[in-house]
Amino acid sequence: MKIDKLNPKKAFNSFSINFVTILVTIILIALSICTIFIRANFRNTSYTDYNEGLYYTINFLPIILIGVIILLGIFYLLYTLFKKINIKILLAISLAIITIFSLFWVNFVQAPVRADQKFVLAAAINFKNNNFDFLEEGKYLFLHPLQLGIVFFLEFIITIFSNNSPLLIQNLNIVFVLISFYLMFKITNLLYQDEKINKLVLIIFPSFLVLPMLSILVYGNIFGFTFSLLAIFLLLLYYKNRKIKYLIFVSFSLAFSIILKSNYEIIMIGIIISLVLDFIQKFDKRNLLIVLLILVLCLCSNKAILKFAELRTGKEINEGIPMISYIAMGIQKPATRNAGWYNESKNVEAIYAQNNYNKNETTKESIEIIKNRLNDFLDSPISFVKFYADKILSTWCEPAFQTIWTAEPLDEFENNSTEYKNYVENNKVLQSIFHGKLHSFLDFYLNIFNILIFITASISTIYNIKNKKFNEQNFVLLLCFLGGFLFHILWETKCIYVIPFYFLLLPSAANGFEILFELINKKINIERN
Repeated sequence: MKIDKLNPKKAFNSFSINFVTILVTIILIALSICTIFIRANFRNTSYTDYNEGLYYTINFLPIILIGVIILLGIFYLLYTLFKKINIKILLAISLAIITIFSLFWVNFVQAPVRADQKFVLAAAINFKNNNFDFLEEGKYLFLHPLQLGIVFFLEFIITIFSNNSPLLIQNLNIVFVLISFYLMFKITNLLYQDEKINKLVLIIFPSFLVLPMLSILVYGNIFGFTFSLLAIFLLLLYYKNRKIKYLIFVSFSLAFSIILKSNYEIIMIGIIISLVLDFIQKFDKRNLLIVLLILVLCLCSNKAILKFAELRTGKEINEGIPMISYIAMGIQKPATRNAGWYNESKNVEAIYAQNNYNKNETTKESIEIIKNRLNDFLDSPISFVKFYADKILSTWCEPAFQTIWTAEPLDEFENNSTEYKNYVENNKVLQSIFHGKLHSFLDFYLNIFNILIFITASISTIYNIKNKKFNEQNFVLLLCFLGGFLFHILWETKCIYVIPFYFLLLPSAANGFEILFELINKKINIERN
């Protein structure tokens, strides 16, 4: 890593960018190796055996190798065939395939809502009817007031459409999924300005099934992510033409994404780091003003939502569970789930209730849990390695990233109608998706696809580091991916949580495929000559 001693600003930026991109490369190579050799699987075998825990199996390498060669060959064939096709036509085809698959998945599976989804939807329906019981002591929004943003958003949708069916929200998710894919196409164009890479990302898009499969969530994941992607796109537009209006829109888009899903503060931090490094390089004072605006809007947006809720409901809004409690839960090993997953016994709600909903006492207990766990790790370093190996593998090595498991009704049967139960039990295709041959095929395909994405993204980062192509502007997607990866090492984790950050790798993967395919073309041309 070379440091320019004559230019301290350039040296600092170069060090920061190299540090991030090299760390991301190491992570991507590690994930490539892990997904080649290891597959995480959910323990449940039927809806009568509900379990969110994962176990690991060793992949049969010859089959994995054959799968990688076949899928790589298909992508190469499409890359060759689509060279002369107009990119607008290819974009339309790509989005059409995604639309068809998404509509099929949402409306055929008809996944019931569970856990937090169930609570936010029920709260939205109650709010529409001016029933604010969810804000009472011990109830869901008393414990989790940060969910008020998505509750108000869902209430707005329910009111506009006069329909409170989960299917309405799930189908609306599809619209936002399509916008997300389109924004990523535009982002890829701004990052590389290369038609070959643009076409490759469009070839990859319909193969990236887990984001459309995420549409079943009646939650803020997709809605919030779309606004985060819009913020990244507007940031790159600003870097291209330096029009301040784009940065103002970045601020509001980020604020809205955080209102819908607070985890997207990770993307806010990535954008702020990019703007600060750009300021150091160019000394454009507008960057700092926008950073200040972003901080004010994003940090105050949830407070504004809470204040609005107080004015509307006439109730005092509780502060909710302190954030450090999630870190405490993220460092524990639950009895039935994997390291750092939701703890059924010592979860954040239980700790808060045991301390009589006192924020300070809950914080003290959470700090004590963290201290005790750190002491355990110091006493047994091998337990530290095993814990975080399990946490990372369970998060990143389940091929479907929990989307099939989340779609399956499982314990919800007892709360659903006989008609729905009969629909699932008598639907052979659906049963095959959950437990039969279609499940095995999806599982295998997605595992192969994930391997290729991690490998090609690694090739891209290595190539661009070697050729010094990264700068303050074009490393923002990798910076946000790194933030998501590290956040879920520290915080409570689930594989479904990291799908948006995985999606951020697609432009790098397209670049990696292009590098790989051009090498193949060179070799073919040499052999012909």
